[in-house]
Amino acid sequence: MKKYNTVFSALLAVIVWVSFGPINTAMAADRLIMTGENNSTNVDVVDASNLTFTVVDSMTATSDFGDIKGIFGMSLHPITQEMYVVYQPNPGGASGRRLGIMDQTTAAITDIGNCGNIIDIAFASDGNLYGTTGTQSTNYSFVFIDTATAFQTLIFDHAIQTYGGGMAFNPHTGEIYYQNNNGTSFIDPGTFVETLGSPVGSPGETQAMIILTPTLGWMAFFGTLYSFNPVTEVFSNTGTTINAYHAMAFQATPMVGGMVSGLELGNALVLQNNGGDDLLVNSDGAFVFSEALNVGDDYEVSVLTQTGDPTQPCMVSQGQGTANNQDITNVLVSCEPSDLIFRNGFD
Repeated sequence: MKKYNTVFSALLAVIVWVSFGPINTAMAADRLIMTGENNSTNVDVVDASNLTFTVVDSMTATSDFGDIKGIFGMSLHPITQEMYVVYQPNPGGASGRRLGIMDQTTAAITDIGNCGNIIDIAFASDGNLYGTTGTQSTNYSFVFIDTATAFQTLIFDHAIQTYGGGMAFNPHTGEIYYQNNNGTSFIDPGTFVETLGSPVGSPGETQAMIILTPTLGWMAFFGTLYSFNPVTEVFSNTGTTINAYHAMAFQATPMVGGMVSGLELGNALVLQNNGGDDLLVNSDGAFVFSEALNVGDDYEVSVLTQTGDPTQPCMVSQGQGTANNQDITNVLVSCEPSDLIFRNGFD
């Protein structure tokens, strides 16, 4: 039996976002994907470069709540870049699934609470988390999930009432794409209008789904990878054998930046990260490199060139490390005062 949080006003909460900068919106094909499996603690990391499915790393999921039977939903918070997961404890049934936050470098889950029979989740761009329910619920429903308590709030019952539902947020349209064993729909998270789709060639039951580009998504179906076009809804069997994935989500893409201080008027410097991504800085204040990292990538900030008459020496501190899911904002570039004697032309 589903239990819904009666405080539906949580959907209307104002999210105040004071951050270092906007989240990276680079092509999804350049990002890493995390996956979770049914009846397994295995978490794979997939490289989607060149739009190919390549497993590059594997981890074992753990939880501070107890043993894990499987993972049934993953979604990256668009603001905090934390990975939220729905997992099933062991022992435990589908109606006792739990919401947690997964460390993207170790797959360790910090438990939040019981979210009920959720079979997939997806964040909208505003940071609201939505889920779809399964066979252990009263109906197959679209719900809001409180990220602080894991409580459900019913929004509507799906127009197509059957099993095998999965969904993914489409950042190119702002909609949530949903598919179950008998059909598809497009859900507007702003109005909660569900519009039925017309899939072609879909195998039906959806274990996991992710949208990579405006015209390409991936879907997991009993160990087989399908591709689909989110616009035309044409599905194709890629012929790629995969694990029994029941969750897919992009990893975080942290940005590297910090503060410049002491740079004199009229002077400038060019910073680099990892020997590239040149960034011209001509004033004190915050800076951010344009290229995002993947979780686990190393970074090293250096000064490539400095200009001035005479050249003003600038040094980097706290400029090396390994990225996690958070933006790196503490790199410091400190510039010493230039020699005024040389500036006035004296030897």
